Amino acid sequence: MGRGIIGTRSVSRFVVLAALLFLLLTCKDIELRALIDDLSTKDPQWQYFETIDSPTSGSDIHFGATVAVNHSFIVVGAPGENSNRGAVYIYPIASGQIGSSKKLTVAAAAIGDDFGSEVAITRESGINRVVVGAPGESSDQGAVYLFEWDGLDWQPLVGTTGKLNTTGISLTGGDSFGYSVAISDSYILIGAPGYDTLRGIAYIFDGYSTPDPWRWRTTLSKGGLAIGDSYGAAVDITQSYAFIGAPLDETASYSTSGTVFVFSKDTVGYGWSATAQDYIEAGDPHDNGYFGAAIDAEGDLLLIGAPESGNNAAYVFERDAANWNQTQKLAQPDGAATDGFGSGIGLSGDFLAAGAPEHDYKATDDGAAYLFEREAGTWAELWKLTVNSPTNSDAFGGSVAVFGSFLVVGVPNDDENGSDSGSVYIYKFQ
Repeated sequence: MGRGIIGTRSVSRFVVLAALLFLLLTCKDIELRALIDDLSTKDPQWQYFETIDSPTSGSDIHFGATVAVNHSFIVVGAPGENSNRGAVYIYPIASGQIGSSKKLTVAAAAIGDDFGSEVAITRESGINRVVVGAPGESSDQGAVYLFEWDGLDWQPLVGTTGKLNTTGISLTGGDSFGYSVAISDSYILIGAPGYDTLRGIAYIFDGYSTPDPWRWRTTLSKGGLAIGDSYGAAVDITQSYAFIGAPLDETASYSTSGTVFVFSKDTVGYGWSATAQDYIEAGDPHDNGYFGAAIDAEGDLLLIGAPESGNNAAYVFERDAANWNQTQKLAQPDGAATDGFGSGIGLSGDFLAAGAPEHDYKATDDGAAYLFEREAGTWAELWKLTVNSPTNSDAFGGSVAVFGSFLVVGVPNDDENGSDSGSVYIYKFQ
């Protein structure tokens, strides 16, 4: 679903500045850093809520490299932690507040496994399952882990570790199984873009197998892929549709313009099949567009990122009775074609967000993210989100997630707790 300001307050500027002075004397720098950004906001309904820095100090942790959020939890990947063994932190949301984190790791992890490179969480009410990719495991063969909230704690859903059983599929070094993951209720979609010399492949697992649930169900492959197409670099799944991005696929005469392939749930049984539409392309394909590098779907809405210089955009599609049709192209409101707009995307209801982690706001590649709102069927920019005092290569907006009243933005190269230790910024709809 993805692979990475503030609302105007109803008090006077004088009162806000007084509050900042109080914080300066009594609180941590990170809290002050975030509240200063609050002075530049546009919209009173969305407000800055909290910044969370990497809980572990050190270099190259990349906390916030990937994020996910639902009605009850915020999930943050830190794939660089512990020499790239990786970790995932899950924060509960209760009564509108964010609680202490639960840390997930793999006891037998090896250097370079990158557990937490990709995370996803269920959005269905009453279900809290988290799927975690570890694409570097076993010489980049990859692995995927599944956990569920039992009301008291997060528990592995498969065996003692949560690692999915891959019986029925053949993985080899370099496949990068788990490079992308998505989950909807009891269906898990997993991309392995390194398969067959980067042609790529994707798999569906589900919880309906007997006697052992959470096994491989079907393989979603495409013929005609070329070396390097990277099919499976991004995925998303709903109860009815599966979307698989091949961002380096060529369309017509355009090199690496990108394609998203569409599958639908069979009406009988648990199978999945290609739709009559088969694939989606940008309405204006370009060389080096990377359309399909990020995907987020909700109901009859589909958001696709095309973050490279050929497009530097995000595209909105809506489904009619038979097809997914492009309804709007969202270009970056400011910045340059090399900003990576659409690298991280999120969609929920009448709001969507897109990150531009290579945008130069106050430093080189410090990054930005943009929030859009849908009114009368049209998406319009609502906010530009930034950090007040960034440093070079922070990559704010490298990951983005939106659900309900929460917006989460990853800053995987923030240096607050060490070089590239990472952080996440959280915003709330009041």
